[in-house]
Amino acid sequence: MRPITAEEPCVGTLPRIADVRHERFDQLGQGRRVIHSWFERGWRGRDNPESECFEPFIFTWIALNGWAECVTDLDRRDQDWVQSIAAEPDLAAVFHSLLSEDPVINEAAVEFTRFWPIPRLQALRRRAELMNSWHSNAQATETFARAGVDLGPRCAFRHQVRHEGIPLDWSHFLWALYRARCNLFHGEKNPYHWGDQAVIARGFKVLVHAMSRWRAFEQR
Repeated sequence: MRPITAEEPCVGTLPRIADVRHERFDQLGQGRRVIHSWFERGWRGRDNPESECFEPFIFTWIALNGWAECVTDLDRRDQDWVQSIAAEPDLAAVFHSLLSEDPVINEAAVEFTRFWPIPRLQALRRRAELMNSWHSNAQATETFARAGVDLGPRCAFRHQVRHEGIPLDWSHFLWALYRARCNLFHGEKNPYHWGDQAVIARGFKVLVHAMSRWRAFEQR
């Protein structure tokens, strides 16, 4: 694992690897119905208590994954389509409008940032010295970065060195949520642990409401 330095590029400046072409989803045919069904299963759980948000989050992420691979035509590495849609201006504008107009979702987003940066838990499990020094994510950012532990968003140390908060925008939100998703899908989050429930529940609530405003899903 290479150390993450203060010169790490901000995720908000990363360019798209591929253009986001929304018409590809319109032309998907039967696949659209499948992706919409996954999103519906997530949407129905939008008001679930924290302890019951893992499953609807999983369905919502699967819908996001299917849609994003379609519109970017990138299906080899998740990081590639994440980078591409994180840099999509239309999605960033929807995210900004959502947080500006909906105080409940804005509060959920702000609460989600309190868990940033989210470390790659698989790496920490193998490093007892890092686990022992882990009192809060923000406090341990430099330790994690110098140890080469992947962070979500990866540029957290860069912002800390500059004595600035991590921006709450679409790109930083998506990269943080992607790291939480990886931890969950790789078995490093516990649906019965209140802290893990809080991370997923808040990220899920923001994501599912943002996606509901996208043309692909508002007309589902």
